[in-house]
Amino acid sequence: MKLRAVIIDDEAPARDELEHLLDEVGGTEVVARCKNGVEGIRAIHSLEPDLAFVDVNMPGFDGFEMLGLVDPDKMPSVVFVTALDDQAIRAFDEGAHDYIVKPVRLERLAKAVQRVRSRSQRPAAPGLPAIVRIPCVVRGRIRLIPPERVLGARSDHAGVHILTDDGALSTDLTLRVLEERLGLFRCHRQHAVALSSVEELTVLDGQAEVMLRGGHRAPVGRRQLKRLRQHLGLDDQGSLGDDKG
Repeated sequence: MKLRAVIIDDEAPARDELEHLLDEVGGTEVVARCKNGVEGIRAIHSLEPDLAFVDVNMPGFDGFEMLGLVDPDKMPSVVFVTALDDQAIRAFDEGAHDYIVKPVRLERLAKAVQRVRSRSQRPAAPGLPAIVRIPCVVRGRIRLIPPERVLGARSDHAGVHILTDDGALSTDLTLRVLEERLGLFRCHRQHAVALSSVEELTVLDGQAEVMLRGGHRAPVGRRQLKRLRQHLGLDDQGSLGDDKG
């Protein structure tokens, strides 16, 4: 059975050469070719490949930062393919399966593919560097949002959206990544909020919601209400959020 692979490299000749060599090695099917980290995250989340060949030095954010934004449940085996010869220790420390220095030799690539194939279990997520920018899509362009601007996040049929003072921005990150990496509070199956942005908690007829800075609102699930009160420093009998609204 062929390994489904994605290639993530900002240089088209490098992508072409690697795909050609993989054809010669055999045993893999390239299901996506990505020219930056945003496309790489999107491909991994949507296609769930077995293997990702990732360049380190890319515009926007590097390969390490990109992998830190991938949902751990969807993380493929990772082989770094890069011109940098001084990042191998970091790559292996952060969970990479192999590290190949360009120019790529056929025999070396074949060895990397065989190593991935012989691995019986899905790899653990690589080490997680601090998130310094969140990629969002705005009218066909990529906008990088600092974490401190995030008021919350929600998911719907159209995907996941970051909530900011400027409105809602689409992102390819998952709610789980945003919750775990940014410390958002998961107040509902489809909503997570930054506790520092909560300005009001309302409970009326058994239904709870929070209002965030900027006018955003998010529902609060019954199972999460008690935890939310505790995180906000509210007593169960406090005046904020009682049944009278």
